Amino acid sequence: MKFIKIRELKTNEIILSLYLGEMTEKLGCYFTFETLNAIDHASLINARSAIGVPEDPSVTNVNLLISKLGRDLPDCLVKQSKNNPLILHIIEAPLTKLKDYAMEKQVEITYSGDLGPGRGQGLVVELSKKLDGIGPRTRGDNTTAFDDHLTKVNVKAKNEKVRDILTDCVPLSDYGSFLWIAETTKDGGKCETVVQYFGPKRNQ
Repeated sequence: MKFIKIRELKTNEIILSLYLGEMTEKLGCYFTFETLNAIDHASLINARSAIGVPEDPSVTNVNLLISKLGRDLPDCLVKQSKNNPLILHIIEAPLTKLKDYAMEKQVEITYSGDLGPGRGQGLVVELSKKLDGIGPRTRGDNTTAFDDHLTKVNVKAKNEKVRDILTDCVPLSDYGSFLWIAETTKDGGKCETVVQYFGPKRNQ
């Protein structure tokens, strides 16, 4: 099993999630996360609350940020959204090797309603009716705190990847730095992905 060594933060380092939040303010970019939980893999993104990344004042645009994150997160891919280059998808690399990974599947969907599943509906709930291996996050410490039952969306997509469908409908002007997280659990040959939106901006 691969273990991640948690080290003490150096004086020129900042916790990853805080750093990305700062980049939203500086560059106007947003982030999504795709993680893998498996016997032979320890999630780098899940350890982000204790992993520092070096600060770098020379990062003045999104392309430079992508290069920096590529160095800081060697086990992850950093991809720009298909339709909005200011949205960066941070994807743990082993996910790209999974067969039938839900986020890479294409689907046709028409949906109007809540973004999150707080009232028993939600975009991910609707996607789960069309695809196996994906659903809303319903358990965990942060589920209630972050469940987005406020945002209303209208979605109409034809043969679009799940990743793009989840992303393109989010009203960025009202949203925080982090749009959603997709957590995939691999149990033997079967993979299950749960998705959770982080919700609108919060008052400071």
